[in-house]
Amino acid sequence: MTSFLPARTAAGLVAGVALLGACAGAPEDDDAVAASGDYPASVTSCDFTTTVEAAPAQVVTVYQGATEVMLALGLQDHLLATYGLDDAVAERWADAYEAIPVIEGDSAPSREELLSRGADFVYGSYISAFEDKTAGSREELADLGVAAYVSPFSCGTPETSRPASFENVWAEVRDIATLFDVEDRAEDFIESQQSELLEIEAQQAGEGLSIFWYDSGDKVPYTGVGTGAPQIIIDTVAATNPFASIKGNWADVSWEQVIAADPDVIVLADASWSTADEKIAYLENDRVLSQLRAVRAGSYVTIPFSETTPGVRVLDGAARVSEQLADLPIG
Repeated sequence: MTSFLPARTAAGLVAGVALLGACAGAPEDDDAVAASGDYPASVTSCDFTTTVEAAPAQVVTVYQGATEVMLALGLQDHLLATYGLDDAVAERWADAYEAIPVIEGDSAPSREELLSRGADFVYGSYISAFEDKTAGSREELADLGVAAYVSPFSCGTPETSRPASFENVWAEVRDIATLFDVEDRAEDFIESQQSELLEIEAQQAGEGLSIFWYDSGDKVPYTGVGTGAPQIIIDTVAATNPFASIKGNWADVSWEQVIAADPDVIVLADASWSTADEKIAYLENDRVLSQLRAVRAGSYVTIPFSETTPGVRVLDGAARVSEQLADLPIG
């Protein structure tokens, strides 16, 4: 399966209308509106409102996060095709995923590809799915009778993107459930995650520990900072992040800053383009970085990249980090 760096036509076609209001911050109560019974249904994300006259039947998901939201809601029968994995789909959805055709290629599918397949809805994890060289804008797709939705965490600018939080993850799940008239499934899923979240928070596995979130990079480390999914996870396990004051989801910092912070634990995002093993080797073979107390103690926590982005897997990431912290000989 090809890995990608982050960066199926039904009766009731769809239309989208750009809105003037921003969708940053907490989700608004009117973000998901259904009129005249269940349809038409409308949701708003990234300054754009998508309206469907019936549940889309020919859906293409672009990137793993979008695919897994559909699978979490049991909507695999609506999927015409999917594109783009960061790593393996969660085991609980693996069988459903294996039955879905995969679009291969080095970039997200083009508008021509989507139209030739008969897509009536395109759901992307990142705004890059809707660039000129890929599917085109959501407005252009709407003019062609194809609805589109992009995750509200990837609107292209901080002003229009929602900050990462469990509530905003669940708001995206509710958006998709509204378009497909499966709101009950969404609430069941969210209630289950809320219960699990309380259990993880109660463990406080990271209390008193500082964590350096090592995403990628060697000469310049790329780390999780103040308003992204890594920070959600760090907060959930009651640890601290020396780079929490930096605005954004991820940021470049310097090794000098990491050395000054001298964290208790290093969390390693495991991705095909930057594996956990590669990062460990870099740390342990560097004369200075090898002296960090976390490196000397081997205090590493490894997490799949797909659990480090805001989506239905981020709670899995919090559970994984909590479990591994509890097993480390520190504290």
